[in-house]
Amino acid sequence: MNFCNKCGSKLINGVCPNCSKIKKTRKNLKL
Repeated sequence: MNFCNKCGSKLINGVCPNCSKIKKTRKNLKL
């Protein structure tokens, strides 16, 4: 298993679920 360099969580299909959630929330906050 690969781990995210930013938060250290396990990557799913090469994508970090935690970081992806953070990116989505950031986009919503910008609105």
